[in-house]
Amino acid sequence: SSLDKSIEGLQSGKYDVLVRNIPITSELRESLRFTEPVTEKRQVLVQRKKEFNDGVEPLRSHLALAKKTLYVPLNSPAILRINNLSHEIGDTIYIKEDKLYGAEQLIMMVAAKDIDFAVCDEMIAARVARSLPEIDYATLIGFTHLEAWAVSDKSPVLLDSMNVWIKQI
Repeated sequence: SSLDKSIEGLQSGKYDVLVRNIPITSELRESLRFTEPVTEKRQVLVQRKKEFNDGVEPLRSHLALAKKTLYVPLNSPAILRINNLSHEIGDTIYIKEDKLYGAEQLIMMVAAKDIDFAVCDEMIAARVARSLPEIDYATLIGFTHLEAWAVSDKSPVLLDSMNVWIKQI
């Protein structure tokens, strides 16, 4: 299910805890009670290697993303990072949120030349690239970010217990 629907369920009391990797952002900190971070992630630009892209070198500079269209899955944590990057380079980077496909499918679309660029988690890109030699994912988009689980405001004891457990493992 979508992150938005999961958060709605947590806030309405349907769930006590969301055990899924949620990016810790200042916006989400206002509405969620996060556990200790459970993972670190990096977002990468997925593109084709030179030999699979009519001799065109992969982009390595963030400045080269100006006026480019980057595809991401719906509600991707990469959206915030791309918007920040657009602001930092002083130019527009277009974002297309795909409501139908996840990161793996977008990577396959890059390999098939259906789209030129996608942004996704580095671990997903690395896994998919093992079977798709066309794929380059060496260009980072933004910094490493933390992800955590979320607990209902009505469950402070559960949050404390989960944090103790997370720190132990």
